[in-house]
Amino acid sequence: MLQRRSMIHVSLAVIALIIIFYPYFSNKPGSEKVEQASAAAVVFLDLLDKGNFEEAWRQSTSYMRNDIPLETWLAQLNQVRSQVGALRERTQSDVKYTKEQIEGIPEGEYLSFFYNSRFDNHGSARERVTLYHESATSWRVAGYFIE
Repeated sequence: MLQRRSMIHVSLAVIALIIIFYPYFSNKPGSEKVEQASAAAVVFLDLLDKGNFEEAWRQSTSYMRNDIPLETWLAQLNQVRSQVGALRERTQSDVKYTKEQIEGIPEGEYLSFFYNSRFDNHGSARERVTLYHESATSWRVAGYFIE
């Protein structure tokens, strides 16, 4: 009787743990997706660091290009980058993943990479590059922010 009672308790504990942790682990991308998205983010940031803002815009999602005209993108990025100055250091600090539907943006998978960065004219900043899984094999930038 005691052994059966112990098995029931163990079973209930395992079920409780599954209920608690399943949503956390089911909402994680595979390492291959993170690597692909990270590589796309690095290429995008490299284009920005070299001042190639137009090419960075061209490599972004069709949603972003439709939402932000090239002229607006160039004007905003030139203004922000001239204020902060040249990049001195960038270290990735965090990655966030979501598959949730957010009003106003296309449904799908998003990965946001956060970087602690230092620029010539701005001692410390936090950059965020958000990528959207636009097709079966392609991660494209859907947003860039310096906070």
